[in-house]
Amino acid sequence: MGVDGELAPDMEYELAGTPCGDVVAKGLAHIAKDVANQYPDDDILAELNIESYMGARICDSGGNVIGVINVFHTEKIEQPETAKALLEIFAVRVAIEMERIDTLKTLKANKALLNATLNSTADGLLVTSNNGEVVMTNRRFAELWRLPKDIVETGDDDKLLAFVLEQLQDPGGFIGKVKELNASTVEDFDVLDFKDGRVFERYSCPLELDGKAEGRVWSFRDITVKEKAVASLQESEDRYHSIFDSSSDGFVIFDGHGRIREANLAACRMHGWSEE
Repeated sequence: MGVDGELAPDMEYELAGTPCGDVVAKGLAHIAKDVANQYPDDDILAELNIESYMGARICDSGGNVIGVINVFHTEKIEQPETAKALLEIFAVRVAIEMERIDTLKTLKANKALLNATLNSTADGLLVTSNNGEVVMTNRRFAELWRLPKDIVETGDDDKLLAFVLEQLQDPGGFIGKVKELNASTVEDFDVLDFKDGRVFERYSCPLELDGKAEGRVWSFRDITVKEKAVASLQESEDRYHSIFDSSSDGFVIFDGHGRIREANLAACRMHGWSEE
């Protein structure tokens, strides 16, 4: 709100019993004189010695009233027809700006929600363009690849790629696969082995917008603990079979129905069974 060419503080304004309320209900209004007496419940009109008034609806693109643009004057409004035309033009421009601001607020909120969602996932995510340029990464990606803060903040593609390749046992195979997938629209799953013993799963799929591939999404998950558990289990299994098969004592394993599930070489020889 502006008063005498100066911005005034924001305020709440009850529309009932005011000319603004009539504009919302009926549309464009022009009161040439004595407006304060016509709206005795509107204290602001009397306090500011308002004589004349003109107001127009502000409507969004759907035709919904989202505000009112008003002109209050302590004297008679000169050239009211010109003033009406200008006010209607300003109302349209204000409506466009208000919708633009609301759209930006919605986009900002959606972006914040998307970032919060992406940063809450257990997977490291990387989105690249068709040219291989980094479009975005989430927090987990930086953590998994142990990226320095300066690389994350500057978004330097070359430094990021160099830092990633330095950690891998087969950097050539990695970059070759990246180039191959960037030129295709297929999904791909692979496992990456690191120099320090870590193991990542890598999944990649095309990023499609309106049915057209615009880049790729790369997902990385640290499976080092799982791989070590599998390797430890396999080692234990191999050790068991080594002892089981080489023992001079006969061992026979039965299932719950009394059927032989497994027998070692010594047991087969003792009972004259085929080793098969």
